Amino acid sequence: MRMQRGNHNGIFSNAKPIFMLAIINSIAKQNLKENHIILDELLVLEYKTLSKYYEPDKVITPIAKPYFHLSAEPFYEIKYKEGITTPKHSVTLSLKKLRNIVDDVKLDDGLWELLQKENIRQEYSETIITHFLNK
Repeated sequence: MRMQRGNHNGIFSNAKPIFMLAIINSIAKQNLKENHIILDELLVLEYKTLSKYYEPDKVITPIAKPYFHLSAEPFYEIKYKEGITTPKHSVTLSLKKLRNIVDDVKLDDGLWELLQKENIRQEYSETIITHFLNK
């Protein structure tokens, strides 16, 4: 799995990989049962918990950033409400704004199906952790 990460002054952001781990963990815990990524309390808590674990000395990146910017990846899609122009990725939207303009968020159907298998979830998680989080 490839992910382009934000880079500020030579420091790469791990918000997108951590958000993907939160999605994978939420699937494993059966908090996400359908291919609709909803920013509910459970997903937000999972993201915050993982952020604190993998980056204990950093301020947690607001979940709105990876939720929105992950749409630059081919395996993640945001569908906007009718009449909404797709925002530019150079803009960071607030969670409130995103909830007002987003109709649905989903993973690529093939990836979603793969992530229904425990061994595949484990493999993807390990790859993300090893490649992006150096653990």
